[in-house]
Amino acid sequence: KKMFGGSPDLVFMEKKKSEVDFSHMKEYFKQVFFKQVSDVSGTKTLIFDTELVPILNVIIGEIPKDLFINKYFLEEGNIDTEAQYIFYLVKPKISNLKIISNHIRESKVERKFIAIFCPRLTVIAKMALDKDEAFKSLICEDLNLDLFPIEQDFLNMEDKESFRNLILGYDTLVLSRTIQSIQRIESLYGPIKYKFGKGSWASFILDRVGLEFSPSNNIESEIDALIVLDRTVDLFTPLCTQMTYEGFIDETYAINTGQVSLEANIIDPEKQGPGQATLRLSGNDLLYAEIRDLNYGVLKDVFPRKLQAIQNLIDESDKRKTFQDLDEYMEKLKRLNLPQHKKSITLHVNLASALSKVASNYKFKQFLSMEQSIMMGDLPPNIYEFFELNLARGEDKVKLLRLMCLLSLTLGGLKPKYYEMLTKELTQAYGVKELMRIINLEKSGLLKRKEGKSNWNTQRQQLKLINDEINVINPNDIAYTFNGYAPLSIRLVEKLLNYGWTSPDIDKLIPQPKRVPENEKAALRDLREKKNGKKRVILVYFVGGVTFAEISALRYLSSQYPTIEFVVAASQTINGNQMIEDMLEDTPNELRVNTLMNQLLLSVVLTFHERFNNKDQLHQKK
Repeated sequence: KKMFGGSPDLVFMEKKKSEVDFSHMKEYFKQVFFKQVSDVSGTKTLIFDTELVPILNVIIGEIPKDLFINKYFLEEGNIDTEAQYIFYLVKPKISNLKIISNHIRESKVERKFIAIFCPRLTVIAKMALDKDEAFKSLICEDLNLDLFPIEQDFLNMEDKESFRNLILGYDTLVLSRTIQSIQRIESLYGPIKYKFGKGSWASFILDRVGLEFSPSNNIESEIDALIVLDRTVDLFTPLCTQMTYEGFIDETYAINTGQVSLEANIIDPEKQGPGQATLRLSGNDLLYAEIRDLNYGVLKDVFPRKLQAIQNLIDESDKRKTFQDLDEYMEKLKRLNLPQHKKSITLHVNLASALSKVASNYKFKQFLSMEQSIMMGDLPPNIYEFFELNLARGEDKVKLLRLMCLLSLTLGGLKPKYYEMLTKELTQAYGVKELMRIINLEKSGLLKRKEGKSNWNTQRQQLKLINDEINVINPNDIAYTFNGYAPLSIRLVEKLLNYGWTSPDIDKLIPQPKRVPENEKAALRDLREKKNGKKRVILVYFVGGVTFAEISALRYLSSQYPTIEFVVAASQTINGNQMIEDMLEDTPNELRVNTLMNQLLLSVVLTFHERFNNKDQLHQKK
């Protein structure tokens, strides 16, 4: 059967060419960085933040050898170089500034120190610079990095803290960076004619873009429409388990700027013993480009047929009778690069095999079954006992909290008695620091006490979020990405293209601000028609993060709409594990006053202790 993404009976599908070449954005930042360095004459050493390595690999690639005489990772200790200039390429973190300060103080040679902050110097970091005498001689510059292409249809800002900072109100810098990125896109590719937005952040961004920026060039835009979506419009989807191949890799190993850290023997089975290795996941790998958006469950049937297709091609040599036939055959083999393709299949078979061990684990199956019950509203009667038992056993707290948050979102909150019981069990099982996570989960709206009715059942029914009869082999619905759940965010995109957002039903289902063109119906009619024989390009921008399964769902929609090609942009990639982990971060920056935090924690601890102590005393009296 023909499957979405390609045919398993072909060696590989030809790489699809996007309607818009976004490599210009990458080239722009590359040239900005090289200019910052080249403007200084003299010998130079580069010291860079290890957290920026994946981003540098994508944007800059290999740095010319004649640009720096040495390159080092940022770490404590003396700098072993004779360079006249020391360049730092770092994130504006206080820990990084402390290391730079020590380098300046310990330097025994007179030289210049230049710090390039990525994406920019923050107010908190500037305060730290002003307080330290060592930084008086430090020259500070910014590499104003915003969106850059990870794939030809996926642009990412790689701001790993964007969701946490926005939803907890710590820092809104990502909003100005989003505005800046849209303005840069319009300056490079022309003004975007139609703009849509759903959510408070999206409305703020589009209002500012409309008010502040009018591209000076008069070129016709290569991008026809922009849809900006808040992550707060759909908090539910990231908490669900992604079931596409790429999404499942992210759930298990966490993809970071297109690369993932794995056990070395997965990448190279001949390597024995422990050890980690980095694997680059890219659409340039034609096999990966073909299978990454498939449901993970179909891969076991794809790989054998791919290998057979290669063998069939090799066997064709026996059927070639003339020299012309042989020349054509050899040219075909050269173009297909069969050894590399076979190596790719072996690699992904090993990776899929490692993932299958996770998928076949009893606990994984148990938690996934509970997740699907919550999604469908078919709650087992012992659901709270399930949480209580697993908390007492010390099971994976992140997975448990994901389920608790899903339950809270579907029910409009947990009943107070169950909420108190579960939060008490959580702190007793994993420590008092979990109180800060609970506070942040409450503040974000992911976990709360029940207040009124939930809108989930109405959303689920009217947007058809559950598809019980999904065909994962040859899908006819985006619900294949989550084994029967259609991501709400992508349903909204479908709803917009098919019916528009001006319907009052949408405002009832998603009661958040929206922005649409003045004549929405005319705009949508225009977008449904090809322009000069080409597909219309719609940029879907997720503020606060996007999951890989949502990207796959939009790629699926691109294959279903004959006149539309979707391109995804995001402030970061995100999954449920990261959302929950981020809630433990109790400080928006490293300069937060510890005494205030201690007072807050002490106050909360005492309140909880008094509440539960009173309940215990009442129980004893009874």
